[in-house]
Amino acid sequence: MAYLESEELIGHSRQRDFLARSLKNGRHHAFLLVGPEHLGKDAVARALVADELRRPVASWQDLAGQPDVRVLSREEGEKNIGIEAIRGFIDHFSSSSFWGGRKIGVISGAHELSPEAANALLKTLEEPAGKALLVLTAHALDRLPETVKSRCQVVRFLTVPPALVAAGLIRRGLDPISAKVSAAFSAGRPGIAVQHAEDAALRAARAEQTLTFMALADRPIASRLAAVSDITAKVETSALGALLDVWVAVLRDALSVATGNERYATDQTALSSLRSFAARRTVAGIVRAHRSLAAGKRMLAENVNPRLIFEHIALSL
Repeated sequence: MAYLESEELIGHSRQRDFLARSLKNGRHHAFLLVGPEHLGKDAVARALVADELRRPVASWQDLAGQPDVRVLSREEGEKNIGIEAIRGFIDHFSSSSFWGGRKIGVISGAHELSPEAANALLKTLEEPAGKALLVLTAHALDRLPETVKSRCQVVRFLTVPPALVAAGLIRRGLDPISAKVSAAFSAGRPGIAVQHAEDAALRAARAEQTLTFMALADRPIASRLAAVSDITAKVETSALGALLDVWVAVLRDALSVATGNERYATDQTALSSLRSFAARRTVAGIVRAHRSLAAGKRMLAENVNPRLIFEHIALSL
């Protein structure tokens, strides 16, 4: 079975075809799969590894105990993938393959490599000991040093057209109407679409977060500042990025409604609330707030103080 051709995967057919050909001809040994979160990069990376191993890989945990494979990602509670972790990863390639094939190494979230770890990885990326396959995934190229990028075959992942996302959900057994709603909600990110389709609790939580944000944005400035101070005190820093994603999506949808393009809104179930929200604002005000939120998301990834980020956002709403 060719796992890169699986109908379980949604979109990215050109990228998958390229990877399948590359795996067959052995022209490249190091791949960097790059694109925004939730596009399915890790799913495609697992399919690539599965084709090499000739066995399914539903999750990275499936490879625990597999002697020819090492999977590395940032540990919970750590700021990045550090030098000690990368040394263990590099050592994996110092011995020959247990099964006689290629030694495989995966770094999920390579943009979280520390500068020292990225530098230590360079020789392995360029000239691994023996036969090897290295697969890195990353959310953004600009968060990786040029020396790492230049040693990998970069494969860029883009958002998937809603019709293809919906078709992929239908293949998974979802009814056409629900598939269309989840596809629109995902804004072209198959991972989000699958989560939205399969998790009713997630859908309910998202609806609540959407309404809570609209109510927050309508408060007086002093009340907004107090509210975001409370949020940053109670919500784990690791969850604040996901919360900002929701707020960004609400403003993007509000902008679609305000400009007469509500058919492009990702949350079609919240159109009534979005119309009221957009009617109380100018297009310029929505754009300004959206830019502030997008900047806040970048600063959060750079470990800027969350309270300062959210206070700046509150002032822009």
